[in-house]
Amino acid sequence: MTEAASHYRPLGPEEYLQFKGDYFRTASNFSQPRYYYTRPDRLGNNVNIEEWQNYSQNPNPDNTIEYLNRLNLYEDEVAQNLAGEPTDWYDMVMVKGYTQNYDLSVGGGTDKINYHWSIGYVDNEGIIKGDQFSAVRSRLNVDFKINDWLKVGAYTQFSDRNESATPANLNRTYRIGPWSSPTYNGPLTPQADYGFRLVRTTEHPLMEYLYTDRYRKVSNLFSSIFAEVNLPLGFKFKSSFQPRYSFLKDYNFYGDHHTVGYADHIDGYGTRLETSSLEWMIDNLLYWDKEIGNHTFNLTLLQNAEHLRSWNTNVNNQTFSPNQNLGYHGMQFGNAPMITTSDTTATGDALMARLIIPYPINIC
Repeated sequence: MTEAASHYRPLGPEEYLQFKGDYFRTASNFSQPRYYYTRPDRLGNNVNIEEWQNYSQNPNPDNTIEYLNRLNLYEDEVAQNLAGEPTDWYDMVMVKGYTQNYDLSVGGGTDKINYHWSIGYVDNEGIIKGDQFSAVRSRLNVDFKINDWLKVGAYTQFSDRNESATPANLNRTYRIGPWSSPTYNGPLTPQADYGFRLVRTTEHPLMEYLYTDRYRKVSNLFSSIFAEVNLPLGFKFKSSFQPRYSFLKDYNFYGDHHTVGYADHIDGYGTRLETSSLEWMIDNLLYWDKEIGNHTFNLTLLQNAEHLRSWNTNVNNQTFSPNQNLGYHGMQFGNAPMITTSDTTATGDALMARLIIPYPINIC
């Protein structure tokens, strides 16, 4: 941890108690005695311990417990303070990040053929626990010169991304108290926070990381297949077909240990989203370059056609019985299913013509 980064750490255990004392002292408009929120072992010569105890009508015999009660700490916070076991939420959430990159490529050619193939893998582990991303990417380019008037080729790209990570919540480490319990047994209930409300509102920083079952994969395939033909009288024709395939699987399950699974919904909540799409485009281009005297003619004609189809299915369910063990693998076992589908089709076509005739200009 760098020195600069340490400046952004949440308040430490003693800083937190001092902050709460300052807060209540100000919020009460200083109606309490000056040392009411002061630690009993830091009174100095300003006030003796008997006077400090008598600030409360019925003080706790244990001065430390009396002090913590004045700061409105919860019972588990008091217990952790007495045990001397603060929680460093920041260190629990932050980890050392790293990146791995692997690339392999081969290429070559002759006067008749050129080829290049590459494949790469990247794995990113972020500095927040659970923040992870990985992907496989590959590219293949080939072209063939069949004879003097015909050339064909294909450029293809593929990617497969894993976006299943559910990182811990760093922002909550700045709102949760360092005397809150990090226990993972049972539901991770809201913890004591800096808002000083009567009910707890800040959720556990590791709740998503520990109790979200997620699978999200995104795959894409794109290709451009073309043929170039040299025609008589200086004409050149190029036709290309460009298909693109996209696939998404996004599955999530939130069980009884997650707020979404036990508070926002009942007995678990699961979602399954699947989308796929196919789009293609055909371009037919005719070129003509001609010189007549001092004039150069450049003609381009284009005919284009496009097509898109997509399929989307979204399934949600909650209240899983007899148990939630299958998660999003058993969406049929919920008691409140909701299914939506959305399929689309779109087409388009275009014509274009362009003629360029540069006009010679003589500059004396």
